[in-house]
Amino acid sequence: MLKKQKGNMYEFVTHMWSPVRGKCSHDCSYCHPAGTKIRMTDYTLRNIEDIVVGDEVLGIQKENGIGFYKFVRTKVVDHSLRMADTLEFETSDGSLICTEEHPLMGSTASRNGSDWKSARSFAPYENLRFVSNLDSKYFSLSQRLGYLKGIRDGDGCVFKHYNLEGKEYLGFEIVVTDKSLENKIKSEFRSALGIELLHGIKRSAEGSYGSDSPMLHTRKSKDVEKLEKLTEFKFDMSFAKGYIAGMLDTDGSVGKQAKVIRISQSEKVNGVKYDNVIKCCDLLGLEYVEEGNMIRIKSNFETRMRLLFEFGMSHSEKRDNLIIGSTVKGCKHSLIKSIAIHKKETVYNLQTESENFISNGFIVHNCYMKRSLLPDLYLDEKDIRTHLGEGKFIFVGHTVDLFANDVPEEWIDRVLFHLNKFPMNKYLLQSKNPMRFHRFIGQYPPNVLFGTTVETNRTSYVESKAPPYTERVEALRHLREFDYSTMITIEPILDFDLNELVKLVVDANPEWVNIGADSKGHNLPEPSKEKVDALIEALQDKTEVKLKGNLVRLTGEDGVSTNQSRKEINS
Repeated sequence: MLKKQKGNMYEFVTHMWSPVRGKCSHDCSYCHPAGTKIRMTDYTLRNIEDIVVGDEVLGIQKENGIGFYKFVRTKVVDHSLRMADTLEFETSDGSLICTEEHPLMGSTASRNGSDWKSARSFAPYENLRFVSNLDSKYFSLSQRLGYLKGIRDGDGCVFKHYNLEGKEYLGFEIVVTDKSLENKIKSEFRSALGIELLHGIKRSAEGSYGSDSPMLHTRKSKDVEKLEKLTEFKFDMSFAKGYIAGMLDTDGSVGKQAKVIRISQSEKVNGVKYDNVIKCCDLLGLEYVEEGNMIRIKSNFETRMRLLFEFGMSHSEKRDNLIIGSTVKGCKHSLIKSIAIHKKETVYNLQTESENFISNGFIVHNCYMKRSLLPDLYLDEKDIRTHLGEGKFIFVGHTVDLFANDVPEEWIDRVLFHLNKFPMNKYLLQSKNPMRFHRFIGQYPPNVLFGTTVETNRTSYVESKAPPYTERVEALRHLREFDYSTMITIEPILDFDLNELVKLVVDANPEWVNIGADSKGHNLPEPSKEKVDALIEALQDKTEVKLKGNLVRLTGEDGVSTNQSRKEINS
């Protein structure tokens, strides 16, 4: 797909196109400040600064890259921080602070609010896609007691028993096969009721088709009496939410595909429980259909999000089925009331496998390119037919090094053939394997710029399968002999030896050099301000030098101006 330039890209590039996909080595800088709440896959919220690589968060993804976005579990693959200016959004459902280039899902109602746009491109009265900002960890005592009443009325069993001496006592037990639900029940009995449930095995009846099952139980009469007294049915909103959640966790079902929600209770056999479910649904405004031996709750997206985040369900599979695999089409359109410049502050960036996550309840992009390793490199057959237009400066292969050794020659041939169909554009071809550029001499479009990366002259800093710097600059020097335009990018700049690095660059004889710094907080070995200034001065005597804005972090505000050059590349 042809995309407009975004991220920490060269200023002269207008568009990006990458029909070959695979592992991406680029990083992006779409960030939020500390305290921003990220939706985890246990459906709780966690501050963005507390997220670590390997955590699972909620995201969205298209199946095989087509169709509607659907909610998925996605792993965090990188986490970094920096200083940046921010914008603050106030909406009908909450607030969000982010950097101005951060893509958010939204737009106008007429466009169904499903576009990705940078934060700076939004305006009041447009919409952001909103899921929920409720934290499923925190519920009132009344709601928790309602939940325990639902558990007790669902799969729980209160009974009279006699010990060996013939003395009567009360017992409670509940079969639980889901670990998340087991932990929740044990925790709530302990914290809300002061009752410690024990683990046991529910033996199947002889000759039955069932098998032995794990259960929780107590054989103390005083525990059971306390349970019955404290969870006596109450007709109020908080208790009703908990009761419905408890019934769904035990006697309920949630379809994985159709998302049909049912509570199995018979009006004839368990009339009291059946009536209690109906009363709670009416009180809570849940639409339902009575189906004889069960009650079906109408499951639009908003209802499912209420059950998931507001009511407190805990059964892992049923809870997942409420949202995982659902499309974003049902998400709320949250009206933007105002957008204001916030302040410059420390902000945090997450990168996830799905390239997005849920931030303060809003769906946000985190990276326009995958950083994780895909199963295989592949050529997107649909993308290779993209109409590239004219008058653009296109970075070709921005997500994958098109000239890496593991990219088949046939794919490169097809990409170059397609570029030649649109000779009125300019194209950037950048590779850490520039020797392979020579294999395709004679196949390039007329307006092409070749580039390679030289972060330092020192090899000990960089673990890479790419060819050595000396081979890269030699390959670029030979391209100049064919009268091709070339450039070198020194980004992110690492500590270096001045004379050696200057010689490397000069030997390549590029038309110009780009210099930029690490903006991701990776703790790289970086040069001092004095070294950077000396490098810039030395190179400016030999070629044109362009400086990225992020270099100011190393040179200081009183250092060299950003994007400094003697001529414009687009002239």
